[in-house]
Amino acid sequence: MSLEDRYENSDLGTLIMIMEKPGDYTPECVMIVAEELKKRAHSIEEVKAIAKAYHHEEFKIIMNQFDPYTDKLEIPRSRFLTLEELTEVLKDVFDQWLEKRESYDFDVWKYAIGGIM
Repeated sequence: MSLEDRYENSDLGTLIMIMEKPGDYTPECVMIVAEELKKRAHSIEEVKAIAKAYHHEEFKIIMNQFDPYTDKLEIPRSRFLTLEELTEVLKDVFDQWLEKRESYDFDVWKYAIGGIM
C-alpha cells in the first residue's frame, strides 16, 4: 500500500495530527498528507475544531508531566490555529490542571466538621 492510498482513506483528525507534528513523519508523508488535505473540501471551522481538540489533548499530556518549578511551558506552532487560539486552548487546559491540583490540597475544615459529627 502506498502512502497516497493509506492517507486517502484516513480521517481528517489523523491528517491534521500529522500536519501539526510534521517532525514525527517523513517529508514525503507530510507532503502527501498536505496534498490530501487540499483535495478535501472541509470548512475552516471544522479543521480548527479538530486542531483545537488535538492540541487540548496534547496540552493535557504536557500539563500532567509539568513541574512548575523546573519546567518552562512553550506554546507549540500550529498550521491551522493562530497563536491567540493556541493560547486560549492552553489557558483552558491550565485552568483545569489548577483545579485538579487544588482538589488535592488539605482542607482543615473538612476534617474539623467531620470530627464534630
